[in-house]
Amino acid sequence: MNSAQINHPPYTSSSDEKTYGGGHSARSPEQKLALYLEEQQKKLRARIVVFAGHVHNYERHEHGGITYFVSGGGGAHAYPITRAAEDPFQSTEANYHYLLVEVQPGKLKATMNRLEMKDGVARWTQPDSVTISVPRVLATTK
Repeated sequence: MNSAQINHPPYTSSSDEKTYGGGHSARSPEQKLALYLEEQQKKLRARIVVFAGHVHNYERHEHGGITYFVSGGGGAHAYPITRAAEDPFQSTEANYHYLLVEVQPGKLKATMNRLEMKDGVARWTQPDSVTISVPRVLATTK
């Protein structure tokens, strides 16, 4: 498993239009990085996972064999975003959250832990979780 941590996400459903009071579009340098990583993914014997922030919400995207996480819901004011249909996590809410990442040989499990407030009571939920595995042949090859 290989990972990259960057600030601005190469893929996001957010936009600079700030429909809900906040938002940031994907920028050209990060989009170019994503294309480069997706080309490299075709040649690697490992999986690439990219973690980004900047957008004050949670997103998960799949492109070119790479999983892209946007995890920006733990700091400043979170805001809802209009999600693309292909975003595996669909939510119309502002998501205050953290991402728990568990790494084991040959796989990575990422779980979004979301803080929900209902009737003045805070509780943690896990509305999104994904396990990313290295293909079996690759997991046993050294």
